[in-house]
Amino acid sequence: MTVSALGALEKVEFDKAIRKAVKDEIQNTDKKVVENNAILKRIENRQNSSENETALRNKLNAFKIGFVINVVVFIAFGVMFLLQDNKIEHLKRVEWLYRWSRIGRTDTEEYQDFERRMLDGKKEEREGMKAKIFNMERNAPQFLYFRPVDDWKPEPPEPPKAVETEQSKPKAETKPKPLPHEQRSHLTPGEVQAIKDMRANPHIPEDAKPELPDGYE
Repeated sequence: MTVSALGALEKVEFDKAIRKAVKDEIQNTDKKVVENNAILKRIENRQNSSENETALRNKLNAFKIGFVINVVVFIAFGVMFLLQDNKIEHLKRVEWLYRWSRIGRTDTEEYQDFERRMLDGKKEEREGMKAKIFNMERNAPQFLYFRPVDDWKPEPPEPPKAVETEQSKPKAETKPKPLPHEQRSHLTPGEVQAIKDMRANPHIPEDAKPELPDGYE
């Protein structure tokens, strides 16, 4: 087959164009790959940065929570110690008040017995003394400055048991009247049977037969 010079030239140019197009496409593809890799790298860096920010944020939140808890605990302990100090101070003042009232007692033996019962006595002794004090306070001066802490009160007395009247008592069941042979002062079952046998005996005259009492038919 004969090929003209123009045809050969066109074929050469066509091959060059194909190679150039392929080369350009490869270069564009490589460029796109590089760009895509750069984009992926930026995305990865942003993701890592976001994860770091999230971790840092979580650490900061945990630190804030721990700080708040420590502050609350510190304040609670401070309040507790303050209240404890106030309570101890109050008890000291009450102790001095007790000592003042104690020196005015002339009967030391009775007062010492009261101290023993209240401090070292049994529960029944303490409650007995407390009930006595509670009842005596009704006629004593009212408290103006001293405020008792213990709100103990004696147990109320039990209500008296109601007395049963004759009408409230359950009535006893009435038993039927016993037969004569069931009574101690009358005939026994053997004696009744003997009388029946004698009355049934034809050899005994009628006027000699004993009478059977009523109720033994």
